[in-house]
Amino acid sequence: DVLIYAGVCREQFEPATACNVAANLGISPDAAVFDVSNACLGVLNGMVDIANRIELGQIRAGMVVSCETAREIIDFTIHRLLEEMSMDALTKSLATLTGGSGAVAVLMTDGSFSKQHAHRLLGGVTKAAPEHHALCRWGFESLLPAAVNKVESILPSAVTHAKFGNLMPQLVQQKVGGLLPAKLSYAFSQFMQTDSISVLRYGVDLGVKTWDSFLSKIGLRAEQIDKVICHQVGKGHREQVLATLGIPENKDFCTFPYLGNIGTVSLPLTAAIADERGFLERGDRVGFLGIGSGLNCLMLALDW
Repeated sequence: DVLIYAGVCREQFEPATACNVAANLGISPDAAVFDVSNACLGVLNGMVDIANRIELGQIRAGMVVSCETAREIIDFTIHRLLEEMSMDALTKSLATLTGGSGAVAVLMTDGSFSKQHAHRLLGGVTKAAPEHHALCRWGFESLLPAAVNKVESILPSAVTHAKFGNLMPQLVQQKVGGLLPAKLSYAFSQFMQTDSISVLRYGVDLGVKTWDSFLSKIGLRAEQIDKVICHQVGKGHREQVLATLGIPENKDFCTFPYLGNIGTVSLPLTAAIADERGFLERGDRVGFLGIGSGLNCLMLALDW
């Protein structure tokens, strides 16, 4: 009934990448097919959308999918760091270098398709701090400013060697011709920059507010949450978030050391691995604790 693609990475700006997925899966033409984009929270947002449609009686089942790759942006970042060897550039790029690649699919139904035991979504809470939207950015930027800076640094040399006015155009072309891409005004390059310290600081603040509202909304105390699955950002982030929320580390399952940060894929993939390895057990009350640049925070409660 519904197919949602929720990744940050996508095939193109339009059509929706979900259309490509739907075509390959042979999805019914009566299904709603579209993309959802919200940084690392995309899959959780997709789950909420499908759950709401099921609760409203509009659909019986839906699926949210995502696929993320870090190879290209990491290659771009390494190339940029080799050109701009500064502590500022390195600091803003460290988070990018922890990226990973992976894919996930989450199928949600009204429970009428099978009598087998299934996990149940109980509810959730979302909060936003959009004033921090510039702390982590991934997108495209024009190559023109960088190219112009290079040209300006070369021009004095060309002028020095020009003894006659009619040689100037030829000398300038020799000096700068290889620096300017064809159709420069249309040339863009990927970039990703993160203020990791501020993201951690304000992200934890937002997480605390969301956690308090989350417990109140679902009517549970913190100790009644048996297990948690968090977005996979890094060791320091994990330790500070769990400590601040008062969650023992043995209640959390972590995949960051070997999978890195896979954006929208990280949390659901970590949950699948935790289930596969027996960490998540039948009857557990599980909290999905998601956060994404923006800043946005979304926490879901599930009966495993």
